[in-house]
Amino acid sequence: MNIVTLWRRRDFERQVIDCLQDAGVVDPWLGTWLAHLDKDKCEFALMGLEARYGVHLRRDFQTVAELVAGLCNAMDLR
Repeated sequence: MNIVTLWRRRDFERQVIDCLQDAGVVDPWLGTWLAHLDKDKCEFALMGLEARYGVHLRRDFQTVAELVAGLCNAMDLR
């Protein structure tokens, strides 16, 4: 992975964690299981990410890291 891709991924990681915190999730990190979180909070965070980046995200991600990878892929396809 080149340095620009790494920086971009780290930026998406921060954005996803910020959206989850804005939705009310306490201390999310990359290994946090989304299934263990409140569904409404996850949905609110996903809708915020979709609105911010203009992409559609699946609702079956298992961890925050998978969500970040899905956002990176969606941005690449856009």
